[in-house]
Amino acid sequence: MASFRILVVVITHNGDHWIADCLGSLRKSIIPLDVIVIDNQSTDDTVATIKQNFPEVQLVESKRNLGFGQGNNVGMKKGLQENYDYVFLLNQDAWIDPDTVKILIETHQQYPEYGILNPMQVNRRETSLDRNFAGYLSQTNNISLMSDLLLPHLSLQKVYSMEFINAAAWFISRECLRTVGGFDPLFPHYGEDQDYVQRARYHRFKIGFTPHTKVIHDREGYVKQSDKRRSLATQYNRSLILLKNVRRAFSANLAVFLRNELYYILVALATLDIDQFVTKLKLFYRVFRRLSAIRINRKYCATHRGAFLT
Repeated sequence: MASFRILVVVITHNGDHWIADCLGSLRKSIIPLDVIVIDNQSTDDTVATIKQNFPEVQLVESKRNLGFGQGNNVGMKKGLQENYDYVFLLNQDAWIDPDTVKILIETHQQYPEYGILNPMQVNRRETSLDRNFAGYLSQTNNISLMSDLLLPHLSLQKVYSMEFINAAAWFISRECLRTVGGFDPLFPHYGEDQDYVQRARYHRFKIGFTPHTKVIHDREGYVKQSDKRRSLATQYNRSLILLKNVRRAFSANLAVFLRNELYYILVALATLDIDQFVTKLKLFYRVFRRLSAIRINRKYCATHRGAFLT
């Protein structure tokens, strides 16, 4: 295999529970990897563990919590500026097999139309697919994959196209990164990967996964937000994803947003659901307060190669 330069980007925040497994797996890769960790103000022993046990890792201790998207942008910019062939975004709660990167490189070299490749995501015990990953498979309705799995005379292909896979283990080609750029900072947390996939597909890159290697994605230990706060944040992110979709006209996206949200406001009024009514009003205020920025970012991402927004 030809020599390729790979930069792995890991964002940490209170990830001491996982970081030794994550970085330890990268150290064991049969393909040499450069690793940068951007720490978002961890208050546990994450930073100390990295400094003590992984001196080969470039550690950036951010003075503020950049979040997932802007944190990854630090590493993605480095990947472009220093001419890496691939940038591999890996969650702090995920780790790979020694041959994972080798298989991803081989797959992309054979199928260069894929801008983002993913290993299979499995749970910590390796007893099942990661629950979200399984959901993405079912949403894609990939008849080829189901046929290859269930019909004994068929065999698994090297790669399968997907509508979306979350950014827990994204293997991004340099060409995709040069064209699509980084994550949009309009997304405070969650949703930035869905927006990125929309932009990648707009620029005619495919998104896919290979069933011939895996990443363990361990979701234990997360602290969830309160239901009301999570509900508003989730609805806001979904609205941003809709409005920023560069694959359709902005006016069409806005019309869908208004139609859907006005319907739910009317339902809330009719059923006297005060909590839902207030949540929707807050959503309207939050979206329309940022509407100008949404339009500007959307246009910039569609017309500028390698857009890194601030």
